[in-house]
Amino acid sequence: MPMTFTEVKRLVKILGPKGAVAGLLESDVNTSVLKTIATKEKLARVPTNSRMELINMLVDHVTQSSLKPTETLMRMSYDELLSYFNEAGPSTESLMKIMKELNYKVGSEDKKHLRRFVARQISETALFSNVATRDTD
Repeated sequence: MPMTFTEVKRLVKILGPKGAVAGLLESDVNTSVLKTIATKEKLARVPTNSRMELINMLVDHVTQSSLKPTETLMRMSYDELLSYFNEAGPSTESLMKIMKELNYKVGSEDKKHLRRFVARQISETALFSNVATRDTD
């Protein structure tokens, strides 16, 4: 029985994104199976994707689809964000992508408590954005 996208999601959940990539690279799952999964998920853009590109594409899709869009996160309070992050269990890479999207640099000390840091930055950014919007009205 060939691998499915659900199994890729399960791998990411258990091993994390880096572990899932490493596991898939060492597995006997071939390029055609990966391409079939990517096509079903509407991810295969180029018919000549390499095995590594397909693995990264699938794992990235799992980690990105597991989080709500940044606009939705911006409407949540700090406590709601913390609760959501604890429930959703996003990867470090997913949280770092959000910070990059919001143009925040994350220091090594902040990485120790990344979920709290990201929640605080998002809630403060939303607060300042709301204040700025009201001032222009």
